[in-house]
Amino acid sequence: MAESGFFNVNHLMDQILFIITGFFVGLLVGLTGVGGGSLMTPLLIFGFGVKPVVAVGTDLVFAAITKVTGIWIHWRKDNIDWRVAGLMVLGSFPSSLLTVYLMSQIDLDTPLMNLLVKEGLGVALVLTSLALVFRRRMNRIGRNLKAGIPGYHNGWRNIATVFAGIFLGILVTISSVGGGALGVAMLAFMYPAFSTRRIVGTDLAYAV
Repeated sequence: MAESGFFNVNHLMDQILFIITGFFVGLLVGLTGVGGGSLMTPLLIFGFGVKPVVAVGTDLVFAAITKVTGIWIHWRKDNIDWRVAGLMVLGSFPSSLLTVYLMSQIDLDTPLMNLLVKEGLGVALVLTSLALVFRRRMNRIGRNLKAGIPGYHNGWRNIATVFAGIFLGILVTISSVGGGALGVAMLAFMYPAFSTRRIVGTDLAYAV
């Protein structure tokens, strides 16, 4: 009985910690549009001991639910460019499905799968950190490209947007990280005339 009571107390504490973690990560995502995967997935794996594959799937569901509210708010304020979001989805949807199919061919409990997810998470976190640090610089480079390359505004940028979606579709499917901060940095690079609010709103719509 004592062991059962102790187990129940531990279980209850875990549930409370999950709720607190979800609250603060959701608050951060709601304010900035970024940070969900880069915080939640490592916390689930290294803080709560959740299997890497389960942590990625759980965070993807959590992110989709929490970002819906952000989409509604940004939509009301006309901060979403649906054409750009659609171009990114055009690239990421098939690449994500292909990645899921390839991952499904590997047993989820094998060391290979855990290694794949952890390595993918490490790469995504490094890229996300670099994107946050150099976001303004990427925005300036994007402005220079827009001014210096004929036709960039019309054709090349659309193609680059689709390829950005392909890359994010693979990376986010493996690690659940990158759709926020990395997506925002890519949009700031490709669409330097967008305001910060429009970039965040468009990235939220795409990410879900």
